[in-house]
This record gives sequence, structure tokens and C-alpha cells, in this order.
Amino acid sequence: MDVRLMTVDENNMDKLSGFEVLECQKRFVPPVAGILARAWVYRKSGAELLAITNDGTPVGLMLVYEIDEEPACYYLMEMLVDKAHQGRGIGTEAVRQLIKMYSAKPKYPMMEVSVDRENAAAIAAYSKAGFSDGGYTDPDLPQYVNLVYRFKND
Repeated sequence: MDVRLMTVDENNMDKLSGFEVLECQKRFVPPVAGILARAWVYRKSGAELLAITNDGTPVGLMLVYEIDEEPACYYLMEMLVDKAHQGRGIGTEAVRQLIKMYSAKPKYPMMEVSVDRENAAAIAAYSKAGFSDGGYTDPDLPQYVNLVYRFKND
């Protein structure tokens, strides 16, 4: 397994439209068109759309957004691994690669992601990559757990 992240742009976007998640995951993850639309809307506000590749083949997407107000952080808005490539640790490794990539950027001290409490697979993947419960629950969205990864100060 050779998981890498690749910046998505107009030259490679056409290779990313066929991804699907398992039926039971559809309530947690928007379709690819929704992720691409969100990336377009937030493109001028620091959003970065990344393709997840395994052995050079695109297998998923990640969308990261910069939040400048407190708590200032990199926010992982979306993550999708195609159903044909799940169950192999690709999602966990992609999150590790994302942490490595963003830890080299000194703008924010942490990365956050909000996950539906019923999405056990996603919570496990983020936990394996080093995220932990941030201790905050949005009163308007109590079904989500806020997971945080704090970058190490070297």
C-alpha cells in the first residue's frame, strides 16, 4: 500500500467523479458532486481539495478548510474513500499523510473534524491517526463529536 495525497485541480478533477461509499455511509458522507461543489464555494477562503491515491490510483477525496476565528485550526470538512478500497487502512493512512502535510504549515496549532457519533468507522480511523475527543459539543449539533489533532511543537 502506497497512500499519498494529491492536490486536485482542473487538470485531474475528471478522474474523481466515480467514487461511491457504502449504502450505510451515505448519511454521513455527501456524494462526490457535493464535495466538489463545497470545494468550489470555499476555494477563495483557504479550502484545499485533495485526492487520496493508493499505488497511484485515485481512491478518495479530502476537503480541508482554514478557520481563522477561535478555535483557529485546519478543519477537515469531508473525507471519502471509495467503497471498493475500504477496509484496508487507506483512510487512516490518508489522515496520517494529511497530518504530516499540514504540520509543516505553521499557520494553526491543530486540525479538527466533526464526526457523527454513530459513524464508528470514521471515529476509529481518526483515533488511529492520533485524533482525540476535543471535549466540545455544539449545542445545535449534539450528534457530532469534535475530534482534535494538536500538532507537536518540535
